[in-house]
Amino acid sequence: MSADIQAWAGSNPFGVRARMAEDRLSWELQLQVSHPPPLADWGFRFGEAINHLRATLNNLIVAIARQSGVTDEKRLKALMFPISGTPKEWKSRQKALACMADWCRDALEEVQPFQRLQRGGTLDEDLLLFCAT
Repeated sequence: MSADIQAWAGSNPFGVRARMAEDRLSWELQLQVSHPPPLADWGFRFGEAINHLRATLNNLIVAIARQSGVTDEKRLKALMFPISGTPKEWKSRQKALACMADWCRDALEEVQPFQRLQRGGTLDEDLLLFCAT
C-alpha cells in the first residue's frame, strides 16, 4: 500500500455502526466516513492497478493455452481474456478462443458480464467491464 493511502487509512477516517431493525428480524451495518479519501490523487494508481489486472488476465489465458498444448506463437499472441457485455460480443470472440479446450471456453463464458444480466444483475455494477478497455 502506498504511503498516501496508508496515511489516509491511519487517520481513522471511518467507523462502523450496527443497528437492529425495528421488527428485530434484520440488522443494518453502516460505514461512516468522516473525511473521504483523496480519490483524485489515487486515480492514477487505480488506473495502473486495473491495467495490471487486465494484463494478468491475458497472461492467464496464454498460460492455460500453453499448458493445454498450444504452441503456435501467432495464436498465442492473438489470445486475450475475453470480456463480453452481450452474448453477441461473446460469439464474436469464439474464433480467437478456438485453440482453447472446451472446459476453458465454458469457464470463460460463465464469468462473462452478460451472464450476470441473465441472473438479474446490471452491467453498471460489473467490475470485470472496467478491465475491458
